[in-house]
Formats: sequence, C-alpha cells, structure tokens
Amino acid sequence: IELLPLITLDMNEDIDPEERSQAWLSENQDHL
Repeated sequence: IELLPLITLDMNEDIDPEERSQAWLSENQDHL
C-alpha cells in the first residue's frame, strides 16, 4: 500500500494537524 505524501498539505500552515490528517485520509481512503 502506497500512500501519497503530505507535501502539499504540509505547505499549508493554515490547516490544523488533525484537519490535515482527516483531509489526507479522505484523499487516500481509496488506497486503503
């Protein structure tokens, strides 16, 4: 299982870690 990196989301400091994780999970749920 290869998950996409958080590079793009990490660059956005306006997003909270938890919110960023949720966004990352929602983007990668198809790969899980």
